[in-house]
Amino acid sequence: MRRFWTLAVAAVLLLGAGAARAADPVDDYDARLEEIAREVEAIRKDLEAVAREVAWAGMAQAFVFVERPDPAWKDRPVEVRVDGARVAVRRLLPEEWELLEKGLAVEVARVWVAAGEHEVWIGAAGGEPDGAARLEAPAARPSAWVAAAGEGEVEWRVE
Repeated sequence: MRRFWTLAVAAVLLLGAGAARAADPVDDYDARLEEIAREVEAIRKDLEAVAREVAWAGMAQAFVFVERPDPAWKDRPVEVRVDGARVAVRRLLPEEWELLEKGLAVEVARVWVAAGEHEVWIGAAGGEPDGAARLEAPAARPSAWVAAAGEGEVEWRVE
């Protein structure tokens, strides 16, 4: 569909360009083609932005990161639950542990959720999901939920 609109807009612009060129005594064909290409590209970007807004209406994408893991997660997979549903279970790789030891955050899950507030829990797989945090997922834009394990609990922040 996007290709159809791009071609349609290009055809209209080219027809308009042909009429303007007949009246314009200056023959600067390459410059006009570059101008049309820029206009078509700008229209394409605008159409993509509109399509993204329509597709994301009422939805949000959240990236779940860990920046300070619980040492128990080294022996067991990490589990992420959103609103009580398991959305990810995976082991942290040795390379990811190295990044975490350097103070860098590691992505553990990506989720699509309805915009609004959600209960989010992270812990060792098979663990009892107590102490879930309530995190906001704003509509039509991605956000990051960053977990830092502390003394018996996980602290969250939204970016």
